[in-house]
Amino acid sequence: MEQYVIIPSPPGDFIELARSREYTGQHWRKHILNLGELIHPKTGEKIPLDDDFYARLADNFQRGVCDIVQAPVANDDNKHVETPLANGGEVMGLHRDGKKIYVDLDVRDPDVQKGLKNRTILGASAFLHLDYTDSRTGRKVGPTLLHSCFTNRPYVTGLDDYEPVIAATADSEGDVVVLAQEEAVPTKDELIAALKAEHGIDVEALQAAASQQTDLSQLTAMLTASLGSEAPAPSEDQTVSLTDVVQAVASLSTKLTAVEEDNASLRLTNAEAEVDGYIKTGRVMPKQRNAFVKLAMTDREQMAELLPDKPIIALNAQAGATDPDPAGSHDMDIDAEVARLSALMASPSVSGRTQK
Repeated sequence: MEQYVIIPSPPGDFIELARSREYTGQHWRKHILNLGELIHPKTGEKIPLDDDFYARLADNFQRGVCDIVQAPVANDDNKHVETPLANGGEVMGLHRDGKKIYVDLDVRDPDVQKGLKNRTILGASAFLHLDYTDSRTGRKVGPTLLHSCFTNRPYVTGLDDYEPVIAATADSEGDVVVLAQEEAVPTKDELIAALKAEHGIDVEALQAAASQQTDLSQLTAMLTASLGSEAPAPSEDQTVSLTDVVQAVASLSTKLTAVEEDNASLRLTNAEAEVDGYIKTGRVMPKQRNAFVKLAMTDREQMAELLPDKPIIALNAQAGATDPDPAGSHDMDIDAEVARLSALMASPSVSGRTQK
């Protein structure tokens, strides 16, 4: 008694197992079966689909036990038919990727090609004979794929969609050219994150603001006025792209950062000069210099409260000291004193004593 199983069909790497025929239509790939346990659609029998099952299925396909494995279109009752006029192409290859079994189809019918491209033809059912008779030998050879049917109501569900396969050909003659690996291109999200982290530019906020502007020309004028000389030049259609705006804002942000750094340095210099003036007048002690410089830059109200109205150190007077010569008697004319002493030494009385 012959046993038939109808099974629907996803994609994987193509391995040619059947006879080597060239594709004349479009190459599509379809998942038709999973290895594991299959319930027979009529008897309910559980059929084990293991590695041995696939090996025999692939061998029979490769040897051409079923010489033509066609790809018919199901009829109006969703039944498998094998009339030539219902055929849409041919199964050219059978391969496996893990537990998934795929077929490679040469789709030749233009209507079927259109249905696959438009996603109106969605599924496939494999017509499988569990113990096919090889007509060349008259012997039973085991599981054999007879056709893969285009249908939108397959028996086996949860399979991968049809996938177009684009053939890549290369001329083996001539020199071999090795292309260098391209540098990694950052994604849009990476660029937006970098602008926010490095320049403080929130692109998402700019986009949200831009989305609220119904008049693009008005938004362009607003951006141009805000950016001043950094504004990007509008294109011929008077529009400014997001990339142009981001670049302009980034350039302006860099310049503003430099100006802010210069201002901070100038403020520090002015604060230090101001506090040094208080130290010279005795209103701030030298050890308090750093604290008052910080207050001068960040909290001038607090500095005004702490700064005394009068000097706390008397710099030009020594309290409690007395002048030993209030009359200024210690001041003298040096030349006159030298003359006086010279005259005194020349007097007879002084000279006589010296001779004795």
